[in-house]
Amino acid sequence: MFTSRLAANGRPFGHPERAHSLVVSGLGVVKHDDDRRGYLFRILDDGDKAIVRTIERPDWAALESDGVTAVVKETSFDGIEDGEVLEFNLMANPTEKDPSGKEHPVRTTSGQVEWIEKIAKERGFLVQEVDVKKLEPVEIPKDTGPRTLQPVLFRGVLSVKDANSFRKCLLKGIGRSKCYGYGMLIVTRPI
Repeated sequence: MFTSRLAANGRPFGHPERAHSLVVSGLGVVKHDDDRRGYLFRILDDGDKAIVRTIERPDWAALESDGVTAVVKETSFDGIEDGEVLEFNLMANPTEKDPSGKEHPVRTTSGQVEWIEKIAKERGFLVQEVDVKKLEPVEIPKDTGPRTLQPVLFRGVLSVKDANSFRKCLLKGIGRSKCYGYGMLIVTRPI
């Protein structure tokens, strides 16, 4: 797996849809499929930098004409073990289904905490501590009408319960709207 740090050099990635287009064009992706995509990305707080995690080594030459520079390094999560405690950072679009099966944003802080705790158990980790920060809603234009995303920033501490499932989660991401830069779980070892 590879982690790329992209810098837009003064020209922000901007709206998640623009960021998605840049990342996809840089990777040379023609068809999108969440299960086979092979990449995750996240726009960083300042808006002119991004982190992209890919299964295969990317070639970002196509983005040079847009003023984007890239630093690529090989990354491995093989050293993560059961019982390990890590700090985490996740920008996600938590959703839940109503009785008819339609997806809706999880709007309450308590609901968002329940959402991350449920996802964590399914993905091989437990949330020990979490801070939740609601971000500004993002409107994505669609042919059927705009779709509103309600992004949330989760920061906290987790413990790994099933290292194999957890490593898959680091590769595949969490939640919906990954194509717009949500769902990349970033972890670090505490100092």
